[in-house]
Amino acid sequence: MFIGMRKTILLMIISFFCILSIISTSDAHILIIGDSLSDYPQTLQETQNIAHQLKLRGYNVLELYQKNATTKNILKGMYDADAIIYAGHGGYQYGNYDNKGGTATGPFSLVGAPSSSIDSSNFIWGVGGQMREGAGSLFEAPFKANIPVFLLHACFSTGWVGDKEVSNPAETIYNFSRMFTSVGANYYATAWNGAEIIYDFLNGASNFLEANQQNYEPLTTSTTYNGVNIWKNQHGYSAFVGNWQGSFPTVRQTTVYDDTAAEDWYNGNRIREDLRCSFTVIPGPYYTQHPVTFTEGSYSMASNITTYFWNFGDGTTYQSNSSSNPVHTYTQTGNYVVSHSVTSAQNLSAQYNRLIIVNNPPNTPVYTPNPVPATIIVKTTPTTTQYTYKYSTRYFYKYVKKGKKWYKIKYKYTYKWVKKGKKWYKIKVWIKRVG
Repeated sequence: MFIGMRKTILLMIISFFCILSIISTSDAHILIIGDSLSDYPQTLQETQNIAHQLKLRGYNVLELYQKNATTKNILKGMYDADAIIYAGHGGYQYGNYDNKGGTATGPFSLVGAPSSSIDSSNFIWGVGGQMREGAGSLFEAPFKANIPVFLLHACFSTGWVGDKEVSNPAETIYNFSRMFTSVGANYYATAWNGAEIIYDFLNGASNFLEANQQNYEPLTTSTTYNGVNIWKNQHGYSAFVGNWQGSFPTVRQTTVYDDTAAEDWYNGNRIREDLRCSFTVIPGPYYTQHPVTFTEGSYSMASNITTYFWNFGDGTTYQSNSSSNPVHTYTQTGNYVVSHSVTSAQNLSAQYNRLIIVNNPPNTPVYTPNPVPATIIVKTTPTTTQYTYKYSTRYFYKYVKKGKKWYKIKYKYTYKWVKKGKKWYKIKVWIKRVG
């Protein structure tokens, strides 16, 4: 089934991959896929470096490398993804390209790791704006709307195959991008090593327009194909299809990968949800009297969201007719299930829950009473007034930060209670460090 593979490196900084497959013509978090066929260490290192930089900044990252980058794992990883970064091969069907710079005809594909040998099941094809795993059924990509998708070194993704540009680059890029852009993604493909466009975002670019201006090869011209602008310099090695105002997600906007939900979607009918409810919050710990910001992440593919409802789990609720990022302060410690629901103009509803564990701040003293306070009764010299003395001992802990570490110190303090007549008077006697 597998016919051949072609890999070319131009000027040591440009590289492409392509895979030829003969198959029937009938047919969350940031996902990073690298070196699915275990034959190009540079793409492995490149994607691992990107993942490292993202995690240093606090991003939730799902990494699929080499034998773990199967089509099943790639598709599951796409479920509810906030961004996709793919470095590897681009696939095409037998007879659809002559390998000599001629016309390239879709469909084109991403390539997953084989279980033993490469066959049709190792390809994720883009067919008319939908995806197809191997020779299976068509379905829409399951990632979030408006996310960035980056293809690095994949043949056909920029209109190049090895060291030759196809004769119909705009059409080729359009056909490759459709599996992503048809559900709202912004598509950026490049053959340049180093994934510069991603680092432009990490270094402060707020959208694709700014990132493009900072890039080594900025895209300045476009060709319209089938009503869509295909941005690509003449004979350039990068391409863009989408909204220039599109951006890379912030740490707050990324969510943790949900393998159970992804598995259910993969094994189900793979229907894309028109309405999705979600929100993000900066990773804990969370403390009493400290405000917590919840960042809205819900979206509707078919109609506008008309109602946003929040239940913070402590008896406090909030409702709005427009998207907002509510701030809530918990006054008591505890485990709170934050429930968020949305309703669309089509009267569809969706809900998302998340557990928030709230503790006391680390610098708040915790007073632990002595369960059996010491009591001493003393009778004074005979007078007309009788005094009674009683001592009670208590303990508390003080947290002290030295450098980057917190230290817990135990203190003991004693109160002297003096009874005069029918009233007791409390006098603090001493405080002593005991631990």
